[in-house]
Amino acid sequence: DFDDTDGRINLTLHITSKEACPKVNFYFIIKFIQDYKILFIILLILFGLFNCGFGKRFSRFTAFFLCIFIFVVLILILSQYVLPSGCANWIIWVMLAVGVILGVVAGVFAFKYHEGCMAFLTGGIGGFFLGQFLYNLFGNRIPVNGTVMNIVFIVAAIGALIAVAFFFKKFIVIFATSLIGSYCIVRGISLVAGKFPDEITVIDLRSRGETEQLKALLTWQVYVYLAAIGLCTIISMIIQYKTYKEDPVP
Repeated sequence: DFDDTDGRINLTLHITSKEACPKVNFYFIIKFIQDYKILFIILLILFGLFNCGFGKRFSRFTAFFLCIFIFVVLILILSQYVLPSGCANWIIWVMLAVGVILGVVAGVFAFKYHEGCMAFLTGGIGGFFLGQFLYNLFGNRIPVNGTVMNIVFIVAAIGALIAVAFFFKKFIVIFATSLIGSYCIVRGISLVAGKFPDEITVIDLRSRGETEQLKALLTWQVYVYLAAIGLCTIISMIIQYKTYKEDPVP
């Protein structure tokens, strides 16, 4: 609004935006991980190495640890909805402890009945990582809402891997654990090396139409990381097939 009735120029600027008062701040997760990145680097790499080398061979323990992993990730996401931005880190640690406890409870069940649930558990989680991998590879360049496109890739990948798990259980377990482990190892390394933006930032920028910022983030190093994940997955699958002698059928 423009007003000069009193001899002075008075300007009033009105701004409206659907992003003006966001209810959820997912960057809260990123900040927390960065605050304790040494711990997360160690956990990610150890978890990744276990899955890459022994995912199928020690499937009982794999199922157990995957349940803990799932609940910890869910708790981190849930914390964005129930915790105020900038809250003390010890509160997040309490929530993570709850996630670990719930994961252990679910993990005990998965440990006991791993034969029946292992293929579908790894298929579902592996599908999530596969969908995320494909979205990072080329899906983030599709000129569609980032959140919607990311969900489409993930849901399609999860559905495909669970469907394949009905017929090729051993393959899905080895493929999924290799992919999960490879991603965790590379993601852990990237927390030190940098140049590998997290998925939350990529999706958020795509959703906001910030194409220039997105281009600045998606450098050639990102595709080196993705290539490393793919190569590590292939190597892990070869190792697991050679070391796991039981159950020769698919």
